[in-house]
Amino acid sequence: MVKTVDEAAGKVIMEVRYKTNGPYKGQVEYGIDTNYGSTSQVESDFITEHVVTLSDLKMSTSYHYRIVLKTKDNKDWKSGDYTGKTPNPAQ
Repeated sequence: MVKTVDEAAGKVIMEVRYKTNGPYKGQVEYGIDTNYGSTSQVESDFITEHVVTLSDLKMSTSYHYRIVLKTKDNKDWKSGDYTGKTPNPAQ
């Protein structure tokens, strides 16, 4: 994951990057627990190298996320649960 911090706003932007073995549209479900609660936009093209942006995350917070792949025949595949923690504000 790549993290960008806007300390003035107290927000973090994270990029989830991954590769797939075939063309899919990717999306990420994320939240502070495994109920997730938020979703990224679905990618517009069927591709194999994915970059999904999660924005307006809180600093110093652990997030759960999972990857959702959409097939050309409109079926979904969901990964297992991953976790990541946003950075602490500079002191």
